Amino acid sequence: MSVTCSVHVHPLRRLAARARRLFALPDPRPITVAAVVLVAVVLAAFGAAAGSWAAARTAGALPGDAVLADLSRRACGVDAEPEVSRETSPWTASRIYVSTTLDSDWDAAQ
Repeated sequence: MSVTCSVHVHPLRRLAARARRLFALPDPRPITVAAVVLVAVVLAAFGAAAGSWAAARTAGALPGDAVLADLSRRACGVDAEPEVSRETSPWTASRIYVSTTLDSDWDAAQ
């Protein structure tokens, strides 16, 4: 028996045993398992709601019409004024649509 081997393995075994005790069910009856699963689902739902709330509060503002027109001109290579339309709804996030009419001499390689 090597002393160095047992010195290094023993703390890992203790750590694994502590983790097993920490995450073990207190009672393996079906009602306990159901309660643990229910608590996990409720906590996950609250976590998802908190994440959505934080994401909605930290999202950047949508660009203005002039910035969108400039981006559309740069992306399409067309100098025509694009049509910018915004869609807002209390149930979904705001959306922006930009449409540009292309001439017949437009080339996709541009």
